[in-house]
Amino acid sequence: MTETLSLNQEHRDSLSPGAQSAAPRGKVYFSVSAQEWIWNLIFMLSLSLTGLAMPLGNLLVVILLIRAFKVNREAFVFMLMLTLGGYAMSEPKYQWGVNHMFYMFPVAILSMCVLKKSLPVKQTIIAYGAFAAFTVVMCVLYGGESMYTQLRPMLFYLSFCFFALPLVSFSGEGFDMHRFWNTAFSFMMIMCAFYIIDGYIIRGWVLVPCSWINYEGTLSTWNAPVAYGPFGWTPRKYPPGLYPFALLLYPMAKYYRLKWWQWALIAGAMCASRTSTILFSLVVGFILAQGSFKRYVIYGILAVSAFVGLYYVDDAMGYSSETEQSTMRIASTINQFFDLSEAQDDEDLAEAGTGRMAQVIPSVEYTFSVGREWVGFGFVDPDTKIPSLIVENELVANPEFKYQAVNNVEVTQVKEFLTQGFIGLAVWFAFIFGICRILRGMRYARYYTNVAIVLMLYGIGGFDSWFNFPGILIGAMAFASVLLANKPQSLEEYPREEPA
Repeated sequence: MTETLSLNQEHRDSLSPGAQSAAPRGKVYFSVSAQEWIWNLIFMLSLSLTGLAMPLGNLLVVILLIRAFKVNREAFVFMLMLTLGGYAMSEPKYQWGVNHMFYMFPVAILSMCVLKKSLPVKQTIIAYGAFAAFTVVMCVLYGGESMYTQLRPMLFYLSFCFFALPLVSFSGEGFDMHRFWNTAFSFMMIMCAFYIIDGYIIRGWVLVPCSWINYEGTLSTWNAPVAYGPFGWTPRKYPPGLYPFALLLYPMAKYYRLKWWQWALIAGAMCASRTSTILFSLVVGFILAQGSFKRYVIYGILAVSAFVGLYYVDDAMGYSSETEQSTMRIASTINQFFDLSEAQDDEDLAEAGTGRMAQVIPSVEYTFSVGREWVGFGFVDPDTKIPSLIVENELVANPEFKYQAVNNVEVTQVKEFLTQGFIGLAVWFAFIFGICRILRGMRYARYYTNVAIVLMLYGIGGFDSWFNFPGILIGAMAFASVLLANKPQSLEEYPREEPA
């Protein structure tokens, strides 16, 4: 990146007349070569071995990353994101000995220093630096824990610095956005297949070994895998491996179509996950990516009709006597909203919220009672022993959860409020959506905005999304890809906005 990205229009004007006047094509199918499918499958199997704590997996992951850097940079940056974030395939802090954040963070900071900085990159670094500095100051001044205790979760929270790694990876290279999307699609199809095989055939934690990392206190490993077999209990596969689908909604809405078997893989993985909030977030993101009011209405009506149909099917399938959740967790989730509207007191609210509201209500009330609503408590250890950071929760039936760390809640937006108060919540939103202005006027600019909204919706459902590294890396990847696609060199090598 040697010139400011404001020169994009000049580069567009210098393109051949044929490239400028080429008529937009209709949607095309995602296209991945057979060789790429094989290499991508080998990499995903290597991540599975890493998640199963097999040392060979670590070695293979490193070797395959080096290979991808040489032959396919677009694949490399996506593979790097999967490796650092885990995404239910691996859990870095267990398998690699030292958490990835403790070396990703300084490497990303160093990358910012060596980048040839265009104006948008400079603006991004300044915005990120201000956000990081604000976070550190808030933790130093108002954090209830020592800085040492706050350091690990703080690095997770600040992992948006990952955006520098894709930028430096493409130093002197053109970036093909469509090749990136096709690569991401290939990996996600393999992920879906893994979810289906693990959930309905192996029925355990083998191919996606960390989709419930500590089920019943047992870690699934290569020499002691947790699996119930094809006729055993059907587990629920938690959805972190499906988070990166947020990166594919915009291209699916604008440029690409799927074949029936690809839709079947996605549907099967969603069923294995049984997480209606993730499905809802992805559907909303897909609708928002359509870009026209007419399409909003059409797809909105289709989505509502589909959810209504699934609600009645799920409701008819019955509810678990232990968790009181419906089979697909769609009916039970929707019923929460009816219960919330009829709630008369905090206990009714807590019961309606299936645990999340029971976490939120006591912590929020306590925050206001001690006057911490503007600054929060900092990053509190979930197992903290400091009395002033522990809340008594009378809304839960299980005595094991009667006392909880004040910010040990699932809903991301509430967690941010409890961590840094109203001030931090405002700065958090301003950073996530304020950096959209840096991309204003660039091609694919709405791509990052769409991904950012989907990640925020993930958080409402109780997933860390913008608060922790699995989700934040997705947002950083989307942001970096837009910057890369608007490099002068990228515009010269890949001038078309549509698939080649």
